[in-house]
Amino acid sequence: MQTTFTLNDPIAVPGTDQVESWFFRANSPTTPRAIWIKATFLTSATGRNLAQAWVSVFDRDTTTAIWRTVDYGDAKAISADGDQRVTIGETSFAFGGAGGALRGHLDRDGRDIRWDISFSRDEKELADPLVLIGTAAKVRHSRFPANKVVSPFPVVHCRGTVTLGSEVWALDGWTGMQGHNWGPAHSRQYVWGQAVFSDRAGRQPFAYVEAASARLAIGNRMSPYFSVMTVRRGDEIYRFDRLFDLHRQHVDASFPRWELRMRGAAGTAVLTMEAGPEQFVILPYQNPAAPTRYCLNTKLAQVELRIEPHIGDGFVLRSAHEGALEFLVDDPRPLLPAVSIPLD
Repeated sequence: MQTTFTLNDPIAVPGTDQVESWFFRANSPTTPRAIWIKATFLTSATGRNLAQAWVSVFDRDTTTAIWRTVDYGDAKAISADGDQRVTIGETSFAFGGAGGALRGHLDRDGRDIRWDISFSRDEKELADPLVLIGTAAKVRHSRFPANKVVSPFPVVHCRGTVTLGSEVWALDGWTGMQGHNWGPAHSRQYVWGQAVFSDRAGRQPFAYVEAASARLAIGNRMSPYFSVMTVRRGDEIYRFDRLFDLHRQHVDASFPRWELRMRGAAGTAVLTMEAGPEQFVILPYQNPAAPTRYCLNTKLAQVELRIEPHIGDGFVLRSAHEGALEFLVDDPRPLLPAVSIPLD
C-alpha cells in the first residue's frame, strides 16, 4: 500500500511566492448534502503572508460559505513522524497514514458552522493516494507542472457531525476525499472535478474519477486548455495524462457544465459534470503577486463518466449529486450576474 505521509507534508516557505491548501469534502450518499473545508497558506516574496480557513455547506439549492483570514504567525502547519497538523484559529486538520480528523468553528454575518469529523481509508487499492500529474516519489521536487495536485486520500469513509445553527447533520456513512495542492499562484483559469462512485446496495465506494483542465497566461494571450484525468475502478486504473497532446482532448467549460473528452493509451473517456448555478458558492482566491481570482465551487454536481478501454469492456458510471466541481475565473459577474461578489 502506498503511503500518504509525505503527500500531506507542508511546502510553503515565507519569503517565496506560494499558495498551499489542504482540503476535505464529504457527501451524503442519500440526499444532496455536502460539506467542504479548506486551509490555505499564502506566502509572498514581498513579505505578505497570511492563512485562511474556509468552510462551505451545500443543502440542495441552499449554500453557505464562510472564511476567516489570520496573520501567518497565528497559524501552523507541521509534520512529525508521518503525522501532519494544520491549525488556523479554531480550524484544525490532523492527518496520519490511516485517516484524519477535522474540527472547527467559523461564523460570519449571523451564520455559524461547527464541525467535528473523522475520516478513514480502507485497505482496498482504490484508496491508494493519487498524484494527478507525475509520481508520489517525484512530485515534491519536480519543476513541472508548477501547480501540484495530489490526493493523499482520494476515497474516505466519514464519521462525525456538522452543526449549522441549531441543525445537526450526522455524517456517519458519508463518503469523501482529502486533497493537497500548492504552487506559486493559482492557475489563471481552471476546472477541477472529482467524484466517488458507490454501489447502490451497500453504499460502498468502488470507483472514482479526478480530472482537471487549466489554461495558462502566455503574454497577453491565454493558452488552450491542458487536461488530465485519472479513473480508478477497483484495482484497475486508467490514466489520461498526456497534457500537451491537444488532438486527443476536447474541453467544453461552459459554466455550470464541464465536458472533458480524452483519448490515450488507456482508451477513451468522456466526463460530464454539471450543477445548477444556485448550487455554487463564490470564493475569492488571493495570489501572492497577481490579482484575486474567483472559485465557483459546488460539491453537488451530477456526474456521468464513460470509459471505452482498449482492452476489456466499456462501462458507464453515474452519480446524481456527489460530484465536486470547481471553476476558477477572473470575474464571475458575467456568469452569475444576479449574485453579489465577495471582495475579501
